Amino acid sequence: MVLGDLSPADVQKYLEGLNFPASKEEVVATAESNGAPQALVEQIRALGPEQFSSPDDVVSALPLKGLGL
Repeated sequence: MVLGDLSPADVQKYLEGLNFPASKEEVVATAESNGAPQALVEQIRALGPEQFSSPDDVVSALPLKGLGL
């Protein structure tokens, strides 16, 4: 799956159950356990921030289509 095919809602679905603020590794672990595509997991691992304060922080850091970034 190409990241551009994911919507912000898709990404947030893979983060369900995660308490924020969360470390990058916590975000990765939660996404993996929620069945996120490997491409998304790898992209999260490659992000600069080591800490995220909300699911929106994760979404805004990712190169997704339709976000106006």
